[in-house]
Amino acid sequence: MPTISISKIKIVERARRALGDDYEQLRDSIDKRGLFHPICVSKEDFELVAGFRRLQCHIDLGLKEIEVKFKEDLTPLEKKLIELEENIHKALTWDEQAHLRTQIHLLQQEIHGKATRGHESDGWSLEKTAQELCVSIATLSQDIRLTNALTAIPTLRNVISRRQALKAVDRLEEIALLTELARIDMEEEKSSTAKKQPYMLICGDAIEEIRKHISDEVIPLVIFDPPWGIDSHIVASSRGPKGEKMSYSDDTTTTALTIAFDLLPELYRVMEPDAHMYMFIGIQFRELYYDFLTNFVDFHLRIQMWKFFMPELAKQLTQLEREVEEYHKKREWAFHVEEVPLIWVK
Repeated sequence: MPTISISKIKIVERARRALGDDYEQLRDSIDKRGLFHPICVSKEDFELVAGFRRLQCHIDLGLKEIEVKFKEDLTPLEKKLIELEENIHKALTWDEQAHLRTQIHLLQQEIHGKATRGHESDGWSLEKTAQELCVSIATLSQDIRLTNALTAIPTLRNVISRRQALKAVDRLEEIALLTELARIDMEEEKSSTAKKQPYMLICGDAIEEIRKHISDEVIPLVIFDPPWGIDSHIVASSRGPKGEKMSYSDDTTTTALTIAFDLLPELYRVMEPDAHMYMFIGIQFRELYYDFLTNFVDFHLRIQMWKFFMPELAKQLTQLEREVEEYHKKREWAFHVEEVPLIWVK
């Protein structure tokens, strides 16, 4: 690759680019690893065509020469690469940015060949593209995942943010994996469910679907994540696999508790003896859920404590204690509860 003196390069206004927030990262990378991708100049008068930031890095590092490619010698693919790189610093949506980075990477591999993992080669790797674009390898890998997903599901563009899109892709890949595992189990007849039915993913009213599809004491593990009763329908929302809005229309305290209290008896019914359930709750309901799950086995102790600290409410608390005791006698199910808090706050 030819090198020329930096002092000979003519920088015209149209070749100038904003250095960007990642400029220092690019400069440090060139300082440590060298220049992967030469700048482009015209052969006649060394006018800069592309690579202003890379050139500026060399100037700041005190280097006297830089590797170049001449505009007149560029292949059609290299010209296309320059066009793409011209757009990388524009204001782009998350899907446009992911697509552009992916296209640049694929084009570099088409020009230089693919790198062979585990072997030294002249091929182009994810690491080289990531360095050129001043992003992490993980970010570039995510861009490629998103671009592939968008090809299969164009409606994913409806998702507002990159983060939500990645979550949606994760869910899609999980569904695809479960579907493939079910197919393999059915073919090899290794699963206990193979002769009955494959894995089922059911979307519907939880209570109705459980009653319709699941018989007593057949489920070994339950993961239960009911609404948290924190008004998330007002303060936040999430997205489904195809970009559709996925949020509770009502996440008030009343609705959250009603859903949980209606579902828990059905979940208990379908669980095998000694089965486990992982239940995720809003911390503000910890004591309430504990009492309900255990059929209020320790509730009388809490009543006595309340009476001690709030003697003025003794009459009302006594009435509450009687009502809970009647409920406790009538109900035939209860869980053994082990609390696993994520965070203790002093």
